[in-house]
Amino acid sequence: MKIYRLPPILRGLSLSFAVLSMPRHCSDILFVRCAIVLFLAAVFQGCQNPGPLPPDHPAYFDRLFRQMDSMSLPPQQAFRYVDSVYERYPTPGILDQIRRYDYKGNYYYNTAHDLVSAERYVDSALMLLSSEAARNRYPREYAKCLIDKAETYQHGNNLESAFFYYRKGLEAIRDLGDSCTMAEYTQRVAMASYRAGRYADACNLFGLAFHQFAACHPDFRAFAYEQCNLDNMGECYAAINKWDSAAFYFDSTLSFIGKEARPFVTDSSRRMYIETAKAVAFGNLGDCALRKGDTVKAWQLYRASIFVNMRPLHDSGNALTVLLKTARLHLDPGPPSGRTNAAGSDPHSAGPPVGYRSRAGLAKAACRVAGQIRGLVRSTGPR
Repeated sequence: MKIYRLPPILRGLSLSFAVLSMPRHCSDILFVRCAIVLFLAAVFQGCQNPGPLPPDHPAYFDRLFRQMDSMSLPPQQAFRYVDSVYERYPTPGILDQIRRYDYKGNYYYNTAHDLVSAERYVDSALMLLSSEAARNRYPREYAKCLIDKAETYQHGNNLESAFFYYRKGLEAIRDLGDSCTMAEYTQRVAMASYRAGRYADACNLFGLAFHQFAACHPDFRAFAYEQCNLDNMGECYAAINKWDSAAFYFDSTLSFIGKEARPFVTDSSRRMYIETAKAVAFGNLGDCALRKGDTVKAWQLYRASIFVNMRPLHDSGNALTVLLKTARLHLDPGPPSGRTNAAGSDPHSAGPPVGYRSRAGLAKAACRVAGQIRGLVRSTGPR
């Protein structure tokens, strides 16, 4: 009898084989086959029962990334510094490593606009979360990676892949029962749908996000998103030329702000945000009035919007957009029949003065309106 012992890698199985009355070459073949089967079984057993996930070290890496924010290094130098810290740290956890990939990926996506590099770091994070145990421990991070990957695809004009990952991201977050987190991701998908021209889907998602934020704890962030989503729903209807529905949601935005903003108006920075949000809604309602042919009301709403957003620390970009719309009103030969108004240069007049139809006239009209409203802003002083 000849005894064949398993190699060291398989000795933990505590097995041996006795091969009797068999030619040498046959017993060798049988031994090799059995060894392969047992090795694969051991590997499968290890895959089925993975070891515990390593612990994370948030305090240590919080200090690192706060330091990076304060140093303001050039990107590549910053990356080398971060890599050197991670290389010296003995056992970074999964979340620790995801933070490094997220730090680099954010730069490539938001600043360098390098979608290939951004996607590479998202994929690296998803590899860390490839096991079921990792996904169960870090469901928010997993959902965020899926949404980040979707946004990368969308900016690369690969809409089919983008919405595949958007759906996966929402599915990943759905079972958490965390209204605030769900609302944030729903909001991102809604914005993506709007940018893709899927206005009906976007409107439904903005509505869902509104209700999810309403179920969240009542803080200023939730309030800001809720009013924003009402206005966004109006934008969706405006995009498909349903102006009555659009006006309903723009009016609802103003009503919501009037009702819910009171706890926040004592804070000056939040008060400026609230004023800006109302001014944006006024401008949007001006679009609705103009589409209905009511140039008098459009002029009044546009002027109210510009009056606020031309102030310091408000939305000057939106003010410029509305200013150009108002200038075009100046070039109109007159308000529609039945809607007469006293046109003139007086900024307190009921409607827009009549101007020129040329491009030069548009510029002159814009300057005239800007001058009128700037005079109003100066006369009332800063708030």
